[in-house]
Amino acid sequence: MYISEKEAMDVIEISSWRNLSKDKFMKFLSLLPDLDKETQLRAIEQIPNIAHFIMDTNEKIIESSKNITDKNKEATDVLIDALKEIQVCFQEQLKREDLSTEDRMLFSEKLLDIARIYVELDKTNKGFLESHLGIIVSVAVLGLGIVTWIIGGRGTGLKLPKL
Repeated sequence: MYISEKEAMDVIEISSWRNLSKDKFMKFLSLLPDLDKETQLRAIEQIPNIAHFIMDTNEKIIESSKNITDKNKEATDVLIDALKEIQVCFQEQLKREDLSTEDRMLFSEKLLDIARIYVELDKTNKGFLESHLGIIVSVAVLGLGIVTWIIGGRGTGLKLPKL
């Protein structure tokens, strides 16, 4: 079931589609699938500079994405550095001649545990990056889809804003 145009504007906190600001545009995009086609078209027809909103939104998302991936890399690097330090300590212990066979086995197992942690960290990091990239691509495709929809609407006789 679709929400009404009035309900959508109430959620976005605007009195007219012309009052849609850049700040509220993301809210509008999230509501778009819940609107019937006629309401979607009426809203898009009335939004001044919708292509600019979409481009600005995509730029903000890309910038945020870069920040997120940078923070992820920093956190991963810190963890890898800590694991390397622990690994070096265990390797140094294994060089000791007075180490019992039991202790050698223990440190060898600990080194294997660290190797497993590296593998898990790599899998987790790749999963994060794939998921993150998927979100970015989805948003970009949505933006392009809306622009294409607007341009396509011009050929059907709809009065859409000039881009």
